[in-house]
Amino acid sequence: MDQTVFQRHRARLIEKMADRSVALFYAGEAPHKTADQYYPYETNRNFYYLTGLSKPNMNLVLLKDQGRTFELLFIEETNDYINKWLGRRMSKEEAAAIAGIDVKNVRYLTEFREFIATSLSNNRRALVQKPGHLYLDLFRPKADFEAVALRLSRFVVDLYPEIVLHDAN
Repeated sequence: MDQTVFQRHRARLIEKMADRSVALFYAGEAPHKTADQYYPYETNRNFYYLTGLSKPNMNLVLLKDQGRTFELLFIEETNDYINKWLGRRMSKEEAAAIAGIDVKNVRYLTEFREFIATSLSNNRRALVQKPGHLYLDLFRPKADFEAVALRLSRFVVDLYPEIVLHDAN
């Protein structure tokens, strides 16, 4: 599918987001079956709708502050050793080409938490000054389940307890 489709999807979502906000979307991960086997993996539908990517362990960050917007993608690091023993991973260039996100805005998952902590604050380098809104996919398969995105984003809520949660659905 053409990357402009995913760019339009993200633009429509960002347009609806409040000022001083961040949206986090997670591709998901394949659950362990045994020590070295996984159950079949299926990408989170909202993540796919916004990126066109169907690989596990990726995060999409959308930021909006004072008319400025930013789109960042976090992927698993890859190298020859990882590709040989754990299976081929997508490169930054491949992920950027599919999603239509500038390759300089594709980073590794190991940088994700630090990026959130430094990019959403009151310092001059922050992309969003003290975020007021957090958009997550809050789908729960059962009433007594915690939404996966909320569990994975708990550290953001802990960093900014005054942030208002919104269901991105």
